[in-house]
Amino acid sequence: ADEFTPTLVDAALLEITTPKYPFSPGLQDVKVVLKNNGADDLTSVSIDWQVNGTPQTTYNWTGTLFSGGIDTVTIGSVDFQTLTEYDLLINTLNPNGLSDLVPSNDTAFVNDLYPSLEGVFTIGGTGPDFPSITAAVDALHRSGVTDSVIFNLRNGIYNEQLHLMEITGVDSSKTVTFQSESGDSSQVVVSFAPTSSSVDVNYVFRFDGADWVTLRQLTIENTHPTYGRVIAFEENSFNNTFENNVLRNQPSTTTSSIRAIVFSSNDFADNTTFRNNKFYNGSYGIYWNGDFNNGEYTGGLLIENNYFQDQYRWACWAVDLNSPKIIGNTFTSN
Repeated sequence: ADEFTPTLVDAALLEITTPKYPFSPGLQDVKVVLKNNGADDLTSVSIDWQVNGTPQTTYNWTGTLFSGGIDTVTIGSVDFQTLTEYDLLINTLNPNGLSDLVPSNDTAFVNDLYPSLEGVFTIGGTGPDFPSITAAVDALHRSGVTDSVIFNLRNGIYNEQLHLMEITGVDSSKTVTFQSESGDSSQVVVSFAPTSSSVDVNYVFRFDGADWVTLRQLTIENTHPTYGRVIAFEENSFNNTFENNVLRNQPSTTTSSIRAIVFSSNDFADNTTFRNNKFYNGSYGIYWNGDFNNGEYTGGLLIENNYFQDQYRWACWAVDLNSPKIIGNTFTSN
């Protein structure tokens, strides 16, 4: 049988262990896993590394690694800045002062590395952190969060369609909020006209696995005369809140749910809250068809102190739910 004889001297890099997504901005150690793939003990090796193409101070490791042994090594640190992309390239060289005869395992790298978001950011207006809501959402998906994030939208009209997917790092203590900076919902308008009735097209905001998100003090409108959903839910999106918003589409003379202002069908969107919003027009104000799985219905729906005006079929239609609460709402029409 064939036998494998390891090279006498071979220092390998298995991976970069730190930083790992998501990680906070600021000073972070850079750690790698070093392995002795050679037959001889490894007693020294140089580790060269670059950040965004800029060489850093070489780390000279010494110690004793038996054949097959590994060590996690801190080679330095980087002051990671929010909204900045980082590429790390790390190489070993000169194990035991000799040439490494197996260069194929000498390198570890990571590209498109961003520190997470945390704190308050601005959208729109003069000198914002993000020129658009889309840019902010892209940053959330790319970077995740390590603390709560608030996006303050400056006054203006935002002609955008927003697809919110899973955000890494969110939980009850690390939430994401999009809100009017001025506190006046009439001054911040998010407007879009979809081009199809398809669930993945017919929306202004689409919640597709996004959790712990709040939309507050915004006007969100769908301007298409037929495809009228404003907020659409797909897949499992939990613990989201809508408060003090104006949600509107166009006057309707159809009972079809493609013109529901809020639409969720056969989704587990547990613990969703609508509070102190105003709903104008549409076939439905809220069309909420829960789901049943493993003996449980969708739960935690709260519709409280909202104002519904001029829905053609139902202001609020909610079925297949576990203990929904519909409290203190006003329903009217002209």
